[in-house]
Amino acid sequence: MNPRLYFDKKTLKKLGDVFVVNTYFPIKTVPDSADYFLLVYIAHSNAIHNIDNTSRKLKEGDVVLISPNVVNSFTCTHKDELTIAYCCAFSKNALQYSLKQYSGNFPLLSDFFEGKRSYIQVHDTPSKTIRNFMIQMIDNFNYSQPGYLFSIRSTITLILVNMFRLYSVDKNKADGFHSNVVINNVTNYINSKIYSKLSLNEVADKFGITPQHLCRLFKKHFNMTFTQFSNRQRVDKIRDELENIDRPIYQTYEEFDFTPQYLNSMFKKYTGYSISEYKAKFNYKAGNPLYTI
Repeated sequence: MNPRLYFDKKTLKKLGDVFVVNTYFPIKTVPDSADYFLLVYIAHSNAIHNIDNTSRKLKEGDVVLISPNVVNSFTCTHKDELTIAYCCAFSKNALQYSLKQYSGNFPLLSDFFEGKRSYIQVHDTPSKTIRNFMIQMIDNFNYSQPGYLFSIRSTITLILVNMFRLYSVDKNKADGFHSNVVINNVTNYINSKIYSKLSLNEVADKFGITPQHLCRLFKKHFNMTFTQFSNRQRVDKIRDELENIDRPIYQTYEEFDFTPQYLNSMFKKYTGYSISEYKAKFNYKAGNPLYTI
């Protein structure tokens, strides 16, 4: 089982003002970490974020950046549910640029840059840009290859820029109902229903557009059909679970409204491996000396 998130000033200073971990909920910030930013990516399942005297529900793919000196905590939505999160604590010293230097490019976030807002939250892109950066940081941190701190600090900058862009786009949605907004909403909906069967007509009807128009949007943005996109997202979800969670494969099958035969056929079409073959080769324990007896 992965360790819960814990760090203190002394540990962070020793590690170069950065601490990165693949952890699980519940977690709570500790007083000694008050001088540090906390970046949390909800990797699997949902969570409750308690901050500013409110409780907010977070879903898979949500990313939260919390300012220093903010009391907050994360819990699972259900006590029998396991929520996996990628977390990074870092000091201002770990930033390549001070937050105020971003103000000219992202004026909507000036209050956050000036320390007047406790957090910002965005949802990751359909291609999971921020998730991939977080995993890269975790790998760098765990294996401590030469120059890993330089790499992690550069990656933090990339994550922040992507978060600020996503936040700005979300805030500007009211300026126009254009195809980027539609396809973003549709893909988020597909990802929220990743375990269920969805038809083109059902999704088009939900968003008040014709199936033909929805087909054109998928062709324009992803150069694939609605079905191809949905299946690719399911395969990516299965791959992510097989790589990062150690549990029996039948539990993965049980999550989906599809037969194991269908899931295996779809998975092999995109990856070239059966589900069991993929887990044996790519699960985080495979070939890792930390887990050999």
